[in-house]
Amino acid sequence: MKNNILFTGILFVFLVSFSNQETYATKHIVNTQNFIFNPVNLTGVFVGDTIRWVWINGVHTTTSTTIPLTAAPWNSPISSSVTFFEYRVTISGTYNYRCTPHVGIGMIGSFTAANPTSLSVTPTNQNVGPEAGNTSFAATTPANWTAVSNQPWCTVTPSGTGNGTINAAYSQNNQPFSRVANITVSAPGATPVQVTVTQAQSVNKTLNLTLFLEGLFNGTDMNQAQNASGNHFPGSTADQVFIELHNATPPYTLASGPFPANSSNTGATSLSIPGLSDNSYYIVVKHRNSIETWSGNPVSFNNPLISYDFTTAASQAFGGNLKPLSGKFVIYGGDVNQDGQVDSGDMTPVDNDASNFTTGYIASDANGDGTIDTADITILDNNSVEFVGAVTP
Repeated sequence: MKNNILFTGILFVFLVSFSNQETYATKHIVNTQNFIFNPVNLTGVFVGDTIRWVWINGVHTTTSTTIPLTAAPWNSPISSSVTFFEYRVTISGTYNYRCTPHVGIGMIGSFTAANPTSLSVTPTNQNVGPEAGNTSFAATTPANWTAVSNQPWCTVTPSGTGNGTINAAYSQNNQPFSRVANITVSAPGATPVQVTVTQAQSVNKTLNLTLFLEGLFNGTDMNQAQNASGNHFPGSTADQVFIELHNATPPYTLASGPFPANSSNTGATSLSIPGLSDNSYYIVVKHRNSIETWSGNPVSFNNPLISYDFTTAASQAFGGNLKPLSGKFVIYGGDVNQDGQVDSGDMTPVDNDASNFTTGYIASDANGDGTIDTADITILDNNSVEFVGAVTP
């Protein structure tokens, strides 16, 4: 019984080993026709490959002549009765063969088999963060190589020659789970090598802002925005703003957002931002009838919790673009049409709605009391006289 188990184990190992060699071997085709072998001289043959002679027409043989020492000779007919013959290369070196009936008219062929090419790629895995970026692997081989990624979010150096670097560029992962890209590196005659890029899941960051909107500010905190029947938002929410994060360098493109966020009557505005790189960003506040306002400088988002207060100084806004009221600094109101300026373009819809006794939660209600009237017009008049507008980098 023990002998049977031992034999079975050895046989299994042998079969697995043989199977692995076959997986990466190449089968080369030689057509036998019209008194020639086609191709006459095979190239790119490695130990472990198989040569397959295929009958096309005529009556021929494939017969070895000079071959490497210890290599197995062969002699097989190739005809309509025996339509192919296969020879597995086990020894490196040059192999010459002939068609015995037609060697006199030059029906000969050859191939040179090389030992399998060495190929290694290190490291086997690169762990990267959720933000977009680049990483690399080192390929070591004397041969030409190619690299292919199985994921569209990870692109790699497609090819190279000899020892080289495989660069992998990956996009930002905004998903709440990690992901893996398999990169397969291949070289002629070598077993392909697979390495991986493992990208971490998105990590949310919490941004806590403090801000006051001019139209709602009452000298201490903010009134709650009204509609035709009362508070437009439940609880202590005064109004809703939209927050954007912009890159810190020109052209200051949008990096994340916009995110809707509820501002409480105390000015507290908190939001969760997913999939954000550890960098510095401008914080941009937008509101339905207020001036777009940027933070005074880029703010670091390297930590999971970020706090920023627009109410403490004019310098908290880019260009000092905040209005001082009752010892606080507030975001300018009156940009009803959201064109970045408080001017006659904003006054027209306010005048029209006031004339029509319009009520409700609408942009022309600059002070948010649910009624469009002279109180709204006053905000617009004062800010238009001061040429109030957005100030951006």
